[in-house]
Amino acid sequence: DAGLAPGRLVLEKVPMVAIVAASSVVTYLVQDASGAIGNVPLWHRLANAAVSYVRYIDKTLWPVRLAVFYPNEVGMWNRLQVIGAAAVLLAITGLVILLRRKRYLVVGWLWYLGTLVPVIGLVQVGRQALADRYMYMPMTGLLIMIVWGAGDLCQRSALGRKLGSLAAGAVIAACLWLTPLQVATWKDNITLYSHALAVTQRNHVVHVFLGRVLDQEGRTEEAIRHFRTALRIAPGSANAHNDLGVALQAQGHLREARAHYRRALAIEPDLVTAHNNIGLMLHAQGRAEEAIEHFRQALEVKPEDAESHLNLAYV
Repeated sequence: DAGLAPGRLVLEKVPMVAIVAASSVVTYLVQDASGAIGNVPLWHRLANAAVSYVRYIDKTLWPVRLAVFYPNEVGMWNRLQVIGAAAVLLAITGLVILLRRKRYLVVGWLWYLGTLVPVIGLVQVGRQALADRYMYMPMTGLLIMIVWGAGDLCQRSALGRKLGSLAAGAVIAACLWLTPLQVATWKDNITLYSHALAVTQRNHVVHVFLGRVLDQEGRTEEAIRHFRTALRIAPGSANAHNDLGVALQAQGHLREARAHYRRALAIEPDLVTAHNNIGLMLHAQGRAEEAIEHFRQALEVKPEDAESHLNLAYV
């Protein structure tokens, strides 16, 4: 490509940019329709993006304390952390510019920065601060910088080549040792969620996930503890209120369960599962008309919800 005019180089990328743009628009529309686009302040998205860029580098170089879900709370990063992260990114960028003759540094760094843009949280999709799965492609950029850079250093002497071989062997051995440990965290849902809680803080989403699994296995008391912990962390979690209501209802605490269902609906009026749960409870108490109203509201939100249709027909 060295002999091609700059205009030609730009022009040949246009089809790829068009495909990416079309895919981005479709993805945004689909996620927005499903309610996955989060209403998060811009300042927090920018702060989390800066910190996440550095956290991803850290997890690539030292892949421990990995989790299935990383919580994302507004205000979780203080100014010093954000400024520090921005300084690290600027320092690496400055170094890459300074050593721009080493083309692999420029390619690797731009690869890393660019491929993370769609998933760095500038448009918040989902509730996570970052996700290990998002690094499958961006990690390649960092590894280009590391591998080519190490190769350059090692080629300077015979001793360097020997040390490079030893270092490469040590890295492979470390990966062979760490991989089974990480894979083991996916043994089952309880193991996976328990590990996530052990390596993260204030993770109300995973407390809810673990509570649901425990409740399904009949460990209702443990489930209730996790739902209550989730609500201490995030009192405005409609899902935590709804799931706590289910567990309390199973134990016969109907008044408290109904209160949590109503709280869930006050927070999220379109929560279909809460409408169904409180509807079934009202029906069991002989309050059929009120139950029917909740099933109808559920169907207004989700007209093709089979459970709501079944409950309405049954009542």
